[in-house]
Amino acid sequence: MNAFVTKLTLFKDGFSADPPNLAHFPSCEEMRKDAPECEKTLPKYRADIETLQQQFKKRFQDFHTMQPRIELFTNPLSAAIIEQPPELQLEMCELQSDPFLAKRQERGISFWRLLPVPLSTPQGFCALNGQHVWQHLHLREQLLYDEAHQVKGEKQTDR
Repeated sequence: MNAFVTKLTLFKDGFSADPPNLAHFPSCEEMRKDAPECEKTLPKYRADIETLQQQFKKRFQDFHTMQPRIELFTNPLSAAIIEQPPELQLEMCELQSDPFLAKRQERGISFWRLLPVPLSTPQGFCALNGQHVWQHLHLREQLLYDEAHQVKGEKQTDR
């Protein structure tokens, strides 16, 4: 969906340029070379694309509204904290500033599986109140333990 919106913007800008950039429309470029008077119709295409952009934005407004939550679940370490619900923001600060989590490559569900059970859902992760510090420390300890065993396992297989 985001790719389509970006393409529409490229198309609109192409039709708006002077001279029009028709690189994405080779047939139009060919027609313009053969019949230069057809360039007069290009502003109509620009207007049609603007109308399409407005309709698309209106029709898919729900997805735009949900985008911060989608980002939270797909990549919580880079989700914009300010766009998250207030009850999640402080925990997001903790998660995103944790150096042990920052070097992990997991995303989406794999990331959430790294967290202890009470933290593994956003509801649980914001409901801990004062317990979150201890859960966070436990998580660090668990990640260090896992990494130490992984490195030890790699050394044993190298022999």
